[in-house]
Amino acid sequence: MQPRHASSACLALLALLASPAAFAASGKPPKPVPPRDLRLECRIRADGGATTGKVRYEDRKGRRQLWATLEGPIGGDLAAGHVFDVVLAGVKAGQITLAIGASGKLEGALRLDSKPVAGGTKAFPPGFPILDAGAAAQIGSYGCTLQKGR
Repeated sequence: MQPRHASSACLALLALLASPAAFAASGKPPKPVPPRDLRLECRIRADGGATTGKVRYEDRKGRRQLWATLEGPIGGDLAAGHVFDVVLAGVKAGQITLAIGASGKLEGALRLDSKPVAGGTKAFPPGFPILDAGAAAQIGSYGCTLQKGR
């Protein structure tokens, strides 16, 4: 009777089964990534403070949300119907169209949500990046830098 020992084929099989790729292929879920709890924001002030805007981005427990607003007086560079691209970290998120609001000023807003609600929010565009502090935000030619908020 021959002594029992592991053949090189058996050792190779054991090494393969112990690899991370094998665990992924086994159907076992990977270790969960802890959810982020991040709020970033920045403010825009232009035209001597007459034109204002705000960009806020939240990534909380796997749900991402973005709010962008722009408000200003009628006249000057702003008019009802003007459309402004909203760009974050070099990627277009959507557009804001100005309209005359209840306050008599021009205002517009964009709201995106990773869990959009019909008639309320829109979905993020495909491939929209995960944002971090320091990301550039622009509404048209007005810009600011996202920083950690409260």
